[in-house]
Amino acid sequence: MFKYKQLVIGCSISSLVSLSYAHEDGHRKPDHYHVAIPDYLAKMKKPAPKSHSNTKFSFCVIADTQASDGSGAYNLQITPPIIEAAKARNPLFTVFPGDLCEDGNAPRWKKWLKVTESLGDNRYIVPGNHDLHPIRRATMKQWQEVFSAALPWVNETAEKGQAGPLLPKFDGNDHAFEDRRSVDYFVDHGNTRIACVATDNTHSENTANPPANLEWFRKVMQMPSTKAKTNVIVFTHKPLTMEGFAGNPDTGGTGWKWWRAISGMDHGSKKASALFTGHYHMYRPGRPDAGKTRTMEIISGTAGGHLECYYHHRHHGFLEIDVDGDKMTATFWGDADGKENGWKFDDIFDQFVIAGGAKEKFSGQLTNYNFEGKNPLSDNSLSTNSKDIPLLLKGGAKIVDAPRKGQVLETGAGKFATTLDLKDHNLALTGDLSISVNVKAKTKLTGKSGDNVILSYGCGQANGTFSGIPRYKADERNEAENYTYILSIDADNKLRLSWQYRVHHEDSWKPIRKKRQKPDSNRLKMESVVSTKSIGDVTKWNYIQVTRNAKTKTVQFYLNGNKLGNPVKYQNQATGGQIGTLAIGGLARNGNEKIDTQAIDWSGFIDDVKIYDNPKFYKGKRR
Repeated sequence: MFKYKQLVIGCSISSLVSLSYAHEDGHRKPDHYHVAIPDYLAKMKKPAPKSHSNTKFSFCVIADTQASDGSGAYNLQITPPIIEAAKARNPLFTVFPGDLCEDGNAPRWKKWLKVTESLGDNRYIVPGNHDLHPIRRATMKQWQEVFSAALPWVNETAEKGQAGPLLPKFDGNDHAFEDRRSVDYFVDHGNTRIACVATDNTHSENTANPPANLEWFRKVMQMPSTKAKTNVIVFTHKPLTMEGFAGNPDTGGTGWKWWRAISGMDHGSKKASALFTGHYHMYRPGRPDAGKTRTMEIISGTAGGHLECYYHHRHHGFLEIDVDGDKMTATFWGDADGKENGWKFDDIFDQFVIAGGAKEKFSGQLTNYNFEGKNPLSDNSLSTNSKDIPLLLKGGAKIVDAPRKGQVLETGAGKFATTLDLKDHNLALTGDLSISVNVKAKTKLTGKSGDNVILSYGCGQANGTFSGIPRYKADERNEAENYTYILSIDADNKLRLSWQYRVHHEDSWKPIRKKRQKPDSNRLKMESVVSTKSIGDVTKWNYIQVTRNAKTKTVQFYLNGNKLGNPVKYQNQATGGQIGTLAIGGLARNGNEKIDTQAIDWSGFIDDVKIYDNPKFYKGKRR
């Protein structure tokens, strides 16, 4: 018989929310972009709703049900059909990672409870910046009174299961709360522990969370009962690797203690399979620190808020997570034709593996672009994770016939091919990596170190044509915008593999950025590895391969099937990159940046591009 939930409440002296609306004001975009869904997904047989047991069950994640029209409540058009679609999946429980309402107060939270009541008592919530804005003791009291009256796990009896350090008594600070019920807590379902926790800054945005709830959470992840669970999943409102917008303090990314506590890098801590978040109104999963941990950070789409970022991230919808022992998979449900025929969220947009179990093997070809046939920009890989990611030509890049080579891609300054696809999040490889490609330059190479970019994954800045999120300058980017790999050839014909990483700040819980101050210029760095030998004639076809081994921290270059010099050690693993995109022929970017501010793109021809999520050498040949 299925074991019913157990609940423990945690405590903190920090508040929960960000008061900034900077990512919303003046940057609103249409509520739906029609994005073609790959045929193999559109034709996929819809799985039947799940039944539940201790080790096999499903749950739903529904983020940001807030309105986007100034009404202050939930989205009247989108939220109800998403709730209806989620109910049809028969989830064991549903988690809402913040921003339930556009401008939270007791009457609006009661309306939210009414529209979501069909999902039952097992509705777990964590507040967002819109829910408690501004946060005061009276506001928190309203929050807890509303939800304790409706959801059994928030009521007074839960206090008997207190697990964390109790807060000091009221000291006159209107932003300090003794009672953290419905804010920091964990609940068990069978073999899985679900932890909801506030990681946001305090009311003033001038200080980050003091250690209280972080330390409570770290102790939870080190508890014997947590370690005994097969799976642990964590929910918070804001993604840790998207440090936000102007005026929003740095949440620390993969270099801060929150991520270390979540991802199992704290000594003696249980590793969470995934961190589910909202706040940024888009759908985007990722493994921001795969060189060290397989923990995913998943931005869960939006069930109401206006859409943000690149158009292929812009989706209303919800996640369904299937748990089967130590295996966990995700399905993102959306509406392919949007509001044209009335909102109905029964289309599968994406499916991916969160955890593959003890016997999981991370090995496979993620892309294979040979530029041949009637659809030369199609992907011919066999991977189920990244299958059928098509390319787009930008800036005048084109497919041409090459003597005795067939069709190839011709690129130049500002002329490249890119993915911009819903599933290209699978290409954000921050750990093991293997890239192979045939290249031919039009002329001898020139430029500075890092120029002549053959291939890259990242995005530079996310602002511009398809973005609703204002950004800082390019050297102050969020970690989620990092380049996770850049393959290039220097003017001396040596191969170079580069990537960005988040600098660790392990000795302080204090914020790295304060309101309206310039971010720490040292928080994002570039790691670059150069081959110990040079290519001969770059104006002839050369078959290049490079492997990055996260375990040994080495990069090995190959030329025409043979090692090109010795393996080269590196120090720092790549991090971030979740909202990037693949570019072939140059740096991935939104197209608005001036060419002279970027590394020089590859001027020549490219063929047979293959990317693998392992560090193996795959024997190939010069075409």
